[in-house]
Amino acid sequence: MWTERVASSLGAMARITDRGDREQILDAALAVVLAVTALLEATQPTRNYSHPAVMVPATLLVTLPLAFRRRAPVGVLVFVGTVAMVEALVVTVPASAVQFLALLISIYTVVSLSSRRAQVRIGPFVLIVATVTMLRDPATHSAIEALPTYAIIVAVVLLAQVVRRSREQAARLRQLATELVESQAEAEQLAAAAERLRIAREMHDLLAHSVSVMVLQTGAARMALHDGEPQVRELLAVVENIGREALEELGVILGLLRDVVSPVPWELTASNARLDRLVETMRSAGLPVTIRGSAHVALVPQALQQTLFRVVQEGLTNSLKHANAAVTTVDISIDESSVVVRILDEGEPGSQSLLPTGGNGLIGVQERVRAVGGVVDCGPVPGVGGGWQLRAILPLAAEALSDEGVAADAIL
Repeated sequence: MWTERVASSLGAMARITDRGDREQILDAALAVVLAVTALLEATQPTRNYSHPAVMVPATLLVTLPLAFRRRAPVGVLVFVGTVAMVEALVVTVPASAVQFLALLISIYTVVSLSSRRAQVRIGPFVLIVATVTMLRDPATHSAIEALPTYAIIVAVVLLAQVVRRSREQAARLRQLATELVESQAEAEQLAAAAERLRIAREMHDLLAHSVSVMVLQTGAARMALHDGEPQVRELLAVVENIGREALEELGVILGLLRDVVSPVPWELTASNARLDRLVETMRSAGLPVTIRGSAHVALVPQALQQTLFRVVQEGLTNSLKHANAAVTTVDISIDESSVVVRILDEGEPGSQSLLPTGGNGLIGVQERVRAVGGVVDCGPVPGVGGGWQLRAILPLAAEALSDEGVAADAIL
């Protein structure tokens, strides 16, 4: 998920960079065209070109800075306006239409891109520049003749305001569209979570009812047996205890589904006591189990304990079902970087069991281990004629898993 977000951010930055480069090229081209046009205008016979030492540099200084109008709109306007005003004070010639256009473009850029405060502050300066250049223009003989110039400036300002509002509205619409997509995604997630909760409740009700009946019937059968049959009574007591533990775990899992941010209860950790109960249960079911390294469980981060327990549980269940209750060894080892869980049985290939097969236990184990960044492998023991092993490597870096991730793993 985080890689997709990084790629999306880099793509957005690349698009912004490309757009900025295109705008910079267009502004530079506009500045060059205006500069060339202004120089050609100055050489017309109708203009008094008696001060080239002033007018040529001034023409270039008024037009070429437009190449940077988007980067520094206020600075460009101040520079262009100041040069135009100084030129008008030094040289008395008819006002240049190209230079006036450059001034209008600078005004438009400031109004469309700069803040309201910057616009208010630059307004008096624009009026001063326009007034000085018109007063020094020999073609302007009265205030009435100057009105069209002011009208053009006002029209440019209004146009820039319209463009600015249109741009802001477009940005707002894009933001709303993004928020709408995010809201739809959140709504879909909530709907999926609600459906999962409904299914979980249905499963809980079904399993709780069935297991409760089994526990009660087993307890009744155990109480009905005579004292002369202690072995059968003991087996029924084991079945009854397993059913009660299953009911308790169903209640814990349903609680996690209702509130996935709650901390994981101790019942869903791989404490030594819980592993010991699992081993004793398997032994009572006829599976000879030896466990080594169970003391290492106390060193395993709580975020990994549920995954560790499920790996051991699934491995022993497979040995009981497929290896015909052959001798099985559970080995738990830990080092600085990982926890290794290995379940090895000595069953012969093709061994059959009376228990039902064909479930998704190994698939679930693989999904659990991959969720915490680990790896799983299973298959015949290399170099040995018989036997089967299930090995899982759980990285200790998963200690940083959040409570939400732990809760989700517990539900799985």
